[in-house]
Amino acid sequence: MRRGQDPRRAHPETSPGVLERSARVVERWLGIGTSALLVAMVAVIFAQVLFRYALNLSLAWTEEIGRYLFVWLCLLGASLAYRLGQHSGYESLVRALSPGAAHRVMIGVDLCVAVFSLAMLVSSVELIESGLGQFTPATQFRIGYVYLAFPLSALLMLIFVADAVRQRRHAGPV
Repeated sequence: MRRGQDPRRAHPETSPGVLERSARVVERWLGIGTSALLVAMVAVIFAQVLFRYALNLSLAWTEEIGRYLFVWLCLLGASLAYRLGQHSGYESLVRALSPGAAHRVMIGVDLCVAVFSLAMLVSSVELIESGLGQFTPATQFRIGYVYLAFPLSALLMLIFVADAVRQRRHAGPV
């Protein structure tokens, strides 16, 4: 640490500011990414409908690509929804609790999400390994690449959980 330096800034990698800034950057890029996935999925499905019903032709790859885009959109969207507080919850129950009890319940929810995310992260490794030897029928794409959405979603969720716990810890019961 340099002379005159603020001791709280001595290790920026452990500073709460780094976690908060990282979570914000990830949130921004995740919003852009999920929007792009949604646009791509709609375009592929629209092409499928257009070709099948208007041109009386069937594109074999559109259903498959649309399904895999949907998987990625759902998993990455779940992480973003957690960050934005958009998952369904029991708000009326939490509001009925005292501030201290509500704070503890929300910390408990965060910890449950963290445990689930860790379990998903660990179990997805084997899934990806087995999927790398399998190819999709229409596009001959390695299915393991589709499964990469699971650990990525879990890692993003863990980043957002860490930031949520940090925020709750600093805010305390409200």
